[in-house]
Amino acid sequence: GYETIWRRKDGSAIHVRESARVVKSAAGKLLYYEGTVVDITARRLAEEQRKQAQSLVEKIINTLPTVLYLIEVPRHVCIYVNPQIENVLGYSPDEFERCENVLLEMAHPEDVSRVMAHHERFSETRDGEIREISLRLRHKDGAWRWLRTRETVFLRDDRGKALQILGAAMDFTAQHNMEQRVRLQEERWNLALAANNDGIFDCDFETGLAFRSARCRDIFGYPNSPEIGPNDDWKHLIHDGDSKSAEVAVERYLARLDPSFEVEYRIRT
Repeated sequence: GYETIWRRKDGSAIHVRESARVVKSAAGKLLYYEGTVVDITARRLAEEQRKQAQSLVEKIINTLPTVLYLIEVPRHVCIYVNPQIENVLGYSPDEFERCENVLLEMAHPEDVSRVMAHHERFSETRDGEIREISLRLRHKDGAWRWLRTRETVFLRDDRGKALQILGAAMDFTAQHNMEQRVRLQEERWNLALAANNDGIFDCDFETGLAFRSARCRDIFGYPNSPEIGPNDDWKHLIHDGDSKSAEVAVERYLARLDPSFEVEYRIRT
């Protein structure tokens, strides 16, 4: 049979499927054709709607900044990955899907066992439950990229064991590196404070709060006080005979009359 379009009496078009066969006499002479015509308009419209919906989904998936993927466990074979993988890791979808084991071939050795344990726990999760994990994957240029993933079970076997996992991954390498630099700077700052015998303070006049190092609090005689406190806490500790000169020195500095201030005063401990 074959499909074609007919025109109805009112001019509207319908999709039909025609089937025919030849009827011959006993002597083999062609007598006539007989066949059937079936209106398949509803089916064709449903197919067209499905294609349009599928096309829309594909366009959305392909334009998302997120890497979407479907992996088979426990072999960790990538069944599907969207084109965003090339922007994040440099591999085309075909290259990534050809990996025999994405985890063993792409993941940082320090992250492999942790991610395997993460995926094993999916057999215990409910359908629709989301689990998150961060890991490093190797870029095509050899560099390591930090990815934060959100995953859920896509397919189970008859016993409920996870067979396929659907996931979305975001590259947060820049954010991770920034956090590492900040943490390193904080560690260096804390080491410098611990090694310095001087008391260090930092006043924020917008918030009205001040940071005082452990040595600073020890000098003032309040070693157990919080390191963050009101700016003007120190004023009531200054000797009455020195309070005016201390306040003037600070005020002149804040008014930018002096590039810095240095003042000596006695404190009550």
